[in-house]
Amino acid sequence: MNIVALLADLLGSRTLGLAIRLIPYIGKAYDKAKGDEWIYDKIKGYTPNATLDEMKEVIKTGRAFTAACYAFFHN
Repeated sequence: MNIVALLADLLGSRTLGLAIRLIPYIGKAYDKAKGDEWIYDKIKGYTPNATLDEMKEVIKTGRAFTAACYAFFHN
């Protein structure tokens, strides 16, 4: 089990767990110029009932948070 999955399981909240699981995928998507569909394919095992349209807002929020963190630490 990797550290991200362990943290997600320890939180006890499915929402926070999903947010923790999104972090590495959003980072890889930025590095490799992948889109929301790529991220959705990676996380759909954790959210089997969610559609891509529903997850786009979650991914968009995750990208904005990641960008804000980057700006905070690099400016």
